[in-house]
Amino acid sequence: MNGLFWNIRGIANDPSITCLIKLCKLYKLGVVAVSEPMIGDDRLSQISKRLNMTGFMVNISSKIVLFWNSLFSVQLIKDCDQILSVKVTTTTNESFALSVVYAKCDRMERMSLWDIIWNLASRISKPWLLARDFNVITCKEEKVGERNPNVSTMDDFVDLINVIGLVDLGFSGSRFTWCNNREELDCVWAHLDRVLVFWNAHQAIKEAEDRVQQAELNHLKMNSAARFMELREERKKLHEVHK
Repeated sequence: MNGLFWNIRGIANDPSITCLIKLCKLYKLGVVAVSEPMIGDDRLSQISKRLNMTGFMVNISSKIVLFWNSLFSVQLIKDCDQILSVKVTTTTNESFALSVVYAKCDRMERMSLWDIIWNLASRISKPWLLARDFNVITCKEEKVGERNPNVSTMDDFVDLINVIGLVDLGFSGSRFTWCNNREELDCVWAHLDRVLVFWNAHQAIKEAEDRVQQAELNHLKMNSAARFMELREERKKLHEVHK
């Protein structure tokens, strides 16, 4: 699956929507999440059709919009002003959790977001992907141009990542994802956007083993080529999980 997360700052203007349509076609995007769409909810249906998507969901603050195509079905887990969390299921009945983040600038408001993520972590057992704008750095090296980054805000976020067991997928390209667009000495660059994942390996292995067991029973009940292929495919998936 290919997905895109973009702080688009206005999805309805011609340059943005034209670029988004091209990206959807070029990379065969199945899921697209945009923040700051700056468009009325009544126009999102039209945008969804132009992107060749079959569904969309907008969060309670209208700051996050999620689009998806016919290869996926989406079910809401939790909707808040800084995060939209859903369960995404494929046509092969595989599923994962997805949280699209658009964090506030204020530390105390972000603390409420961290609490929400912590509570979600206690409920989610499936593979979980969180992206994109957390609006905070994890170390001083992720910010250039500001003499004394707030250590407490960094610690809040790092503690959340470590305690839950989230893994940063890293990045390619520019190290910095945000700039204040000021000149010379007043210019600040920072790495505020990232993709984090959580994967409960024990749960994934158990589910894969259960599917193999069911496939074995199906094969015993009906010894056919189709059942054999099903069993072989489930054993292959179990092998991949164990890797």
